[in-house]
Amino acid sequence: MKAALTNQCAGLSKTLAAQGIRIDAVSPGPVFSEGGPGTASAPRGPSTTRASWNRSPRPNGHPQEETARDVVFVASPAAALLTGANIMADGGLTRRIPI
Repeated sequence: MKAALTNQCAGLSKTLAAQGIRIDAVSPGPVFSEGGPGTASAPRGPSTTRASWNRSPRPNGHPQEETARDVVFVASPAAALLTGANIMADGGLTRRIPI
């Protein structure tokens, strides 16, 4: 599903760029939130996402506030030159997956 969304963003960005409309995506990695997966109060317990988090350079995931800052940046005038971009806000997780 993520590939479909990023491809759609890329296509829409080409179509709408001439009208000054930017289309970008933010692809977060494991996001820590109280009561979410990987916490003691999660429905399936703390081991649910622990295996994927352990592959990350930041094994505890990152707080949801950090992901929110990435989204705000992409939507802000500071990112005016971005269009069709997919921001990999995953703390380096995809850089460590062997291909």
